Amino acid sequence: MPTEGTSAGKWLSPWALINSVEPTCEQLNSMLPVLPSQGRLSPEVFEFVNLVTPNHARDPKFKKVVWKHVWKGRRKKGQRLDRRAEKENTRHHVASNITGLAREDSTVRSLNGRQISSGPLTILGNSINDSGLYPVTMTAELHELVVHLHDKQFDDMAAFRHVWFAMILNDEASFYQNMSTIRHHLGILRGESDHSRARSLYMMAVRSVNKRLSDPISGVTDKMIGAVICFLTHAHITRDLESYKLHKGGLARMVAVRGGIQALDMSYNVRLMVLWQDKPFPWTFKAPSSNCHRDEVCGGCAFDIPPRYPLPTALLPPLRSISPGPTSTQIADASTAWVRVFGSSHLITDIIQELHTITAVIRDQDPFVWRDPCFLGLQVNPVVHRLLSVDQNPKHSNANDDVLARACALAALLFLDRIRRKFMPYHITGPHFEQRLYGILTEGLIDWTEFPELELWLLITFSMNADPSRTTFVARITQLIDMLGLQTWDLIVEVLSGFLWLDNVVLYEGAVLQENIKGMVYSLQWYFGDYTNISNNGLCLAKTLKTECRLEFRVDLLSQLSWETASTKIRGITRNVTSAKAQNLTAQGVEMLKAYLDDEESLIRAFEGVYAIYAVTDFFEPFGKHGPEVAVKVEVAQGINLASAASKTPSLTHYIWSTLPNGKVLSGGKHIIPHFEGKNQIDEHIKKDAKLLAKTTFLWNTYYASNLMFPMFTPNFLKTSGKYVWLQPTPPSTKITILGDATVNIGPYVSGILRRPDLSLPGKFVLATTEEMTHGEILEAWSRATSKEAEYVEISLKGFDRLWPMWGIEMGSMLKMWEDLGAKSWSGEKVVTKEDLGITQPLTSLEAWFKAADWGLTSIAA
Repeated sequence: MPTEGTSAGKWLSPWALINSVEPTCEQLNSMLPVLPSQGRLSPEVFEFVNLVTPNHARDPKFKKVVWKHVWKGRRKKGQRLDRRAEKENTRHHVASNITGLAREDSTVRSLNGRQISSGPLTILGNSINDSGLYPVTMTAELHELVVHLHDKQFDDMAAFRHVWFAMILNDEASFYQNMSTIRHHLGILRGESDHSRARSLYMMAVRSVNKRLSDPISGVTDKMIGAVICFLTHAHITRDLESYKLHKGGLARMVAVRGGIQALDMSYNVRLMVLWQDKPFPWTFKAPSSNCHRDEVCGGCAFDIPPRYPLPTALLPPLRSISPGPTSTQIADASTAWVRVFGSSHLITDIIQELHTITAVIRDQDPFVWRDPCFLGLQVNPVVHRLLSVDQNPKHSNANDDVLARACALAALLFLDRIRRKFMPYHITGPHFEQRLYGILTEGLIDWTEFPELELWLLITFSMNADPSRTTFVARITQLIDMLGLQTWDLIVEVLSGFLWLDNVVLYEGAVLQENIKGMVYSLQWYFGDYTNISNNGLCLAKTLKTECRLEFRVDLLSQLSWETASTKIRGITRNVTSAKAQNLTAQGVEMLKAYLDDEESLIRAFEGVYAIYAVTDFFEPFGKHGPEVAVKVEVAQGINLASAASKTPSLTHYIWSTLPNGKVLSGGKHIIPHFEGKNQIDEHIKKDAKLLAKTTFLWNTYYASNLMFPMFTPNFLKTSGKYVWLQPTPPSTKITILGDATVNIGPYVSGILRRPDLSLPGKFVLATTEEMTHGEILEAWSRATSKEAEYVEISLKGFDRLWPMWGIEMGSMLKMWEDLGAKSWSGEKVVTKEDLGITQPLTSLEAWFKAADWGLTSIAA
């Protein structure tokens, strides 16, 4: 058995180059060469209809095609020209049975009594050079291709020599089609750009098929069905969607003419070939169009579409017969977690038992069994078939189990895909599986109250596969780890293993996820102030989250207002009126009331009798816990509650809404920043309420000096150089519009807005800023303020996010937008400035705030 380092992960699609590094899905697709356009056959070359003569066709173009490709080689009276008769030599005829394959060393393994080989050089005792073995007249070229097929150094040809070769020996079309595939592969290895010889063999297969398609009897034989499946495989490999759809539909009609799929059960290999083509190749094609239904031909698009035909259960050997396989007791023990969730009789529980058995074989017996096409075809593909059959459209009301089962089926498919890519970079799933699971996990369709362990498995399984979206759920994963009291990664793996897990398959992804969790814990410690156990060894675990309302800081802004009359009274809202911050504001004369942004009625009560409201929402509290999608939804709901409550306040004359520019509109859709997006949606809600809009001022608060306290914005000490480095995803020339000290400077702007309603109403936009600096100048100001030498280092956005998971992409994307938009970053509306409002009092600059801040630099540098 080869070691993992030598040949694991090298079984690629026949047109892919062998690569020792496991490629991503996008890289793999880019490695798959597509046949040149001149070599691709138009769908008209094949017509799955029964014709006696071309004259029966009405379309003149179609008549011409049939004459050229079907009747070429026939006399006018329909008699055949010099064409050798089909070879039916009983001694050499192979009924394409897997039992006909023998290993070179004559050793065979057995699955339920069926012999399975790997790489035959003889077939039923006959040399591969025996011309009598083949259904066509063998040429030197064809002999060369057969020898190339059986060259074991080419792992990417394993499926063709292990399974397909014996199946194509009884039909000329199947043989020519597979030889075309092998010829193309050989041409690529030789660096040939001209694949005319492969196309020539392909056309020989086409003519052979089309001649029999014109006969209602020979057009639906086992041989013909096998040949069409060979064409399906070729279309899949070459990513030819149109041909794939055509052949898929033709195969369906052939099966129907034969009397249904059950009629093929007596033909073991043909029925298995139909099974293997009835599963998806989802990473190959684009998603089907909206008018594409699963009963149509474009089921061949294979985008998470239920298989057309049922499993041929009677033909499939049970995996448990492999000796020394896991015992039924072990399987039952491994499935306890699933039984606890779904019960013992649920379909998903039964499927997972099969998956537990497969993972046990990989873990305990033979990790490289994934390179055996028969194992894939007889064991893995049927499980994929069953998983795809799990209800795809569960009702979202009172059907928690159905939606949960669907999520688990999708996660199990991603799990299988990850294992397969570990041992050969060949995907069974595609991005659409991730997208659909992502939708279920983010749309609030499942009540997780009773299933925190299952939620943890689903989120981690998703995160292990969906690299770009991994950080989306890191915050929730961290929270679940804390909730379940899992103090080490080993304890987490123990929980995951109760569902589905192979730790040796995801060692790299597990290490990355651990680092993501470490970064998340650090970010949460900074934001919520109550995470304490940050370790360099193992997982960083945390104490419970702090739940004090961040709005207390926002209310504190109002204490900085420059009120001209002593009769003006400030009222603030908080979830906890007994907190230290609330008590401090009360001592300053602020009336603190208890209210919740999620509860519109509580806001209406809090707003009673007020004439002006300064409203702001906090995107980053839900963001830190649940990620950007949930945070946008929470912020929009809370912002709409604030606006609705304000609109229902009769005494209100001025509503000041703290918001941000519409980056998506300004960038033409290129930049969609979640913490901008939520506020923009609230803007639109306010604009639709004419009554409230007449009283509203939109306040754009720019870059806070305190942002440099964010972990991703703080210069870090590099001990080996003795300097601080500022790692940022944009060049130092990027211009930043700055507000300086927000706790001091927002108050004067709000005061100016209230003093000049003639300028700030109705629906006007006010830009709150103190200065504009480049990114490099900000670092220079920090160096002057702290007397520390610092260097600006530009890194990629992806690298920025790896250092600070989820927060990096959120903040880094904002910076990239500012880099692109430049002076237009704060535009799209006619803005009112501090000069317009007559704000003359001094504002605290960014560098002044830097000088006053406690950076703790001594302890950091030490």
